[in-house]
Amino acid sequence: MDDDELLAVFRESPDPALFVKEVAAEVEYTRQGVKNRLDTLADEGELVKKKGGRRSAVYWLASDASSAKRRSPS
Repeated sequence: MDDDELLAVFRESPDPALFVKEVAAEVEYTRQGVKNRLDTLADEGELVKKKGGRRSAVYWLASDASSAKRRSPS
């Protein structure tokens, strides 16, 4: 599983944040495999992860988060 392939799913998506199952459907890998890679990418600072509950999380590109901070008025 290539990190660039996973990150491309986020870049090409009209949605700003995605669940594991949405990413897995696009790259045709198992949910668990995708979750493991997304968690690693979040740990490395490429993605931001927010837990939505006990068993769910949403991810988005870290560059989107930093861009939003730069655009927002102080």
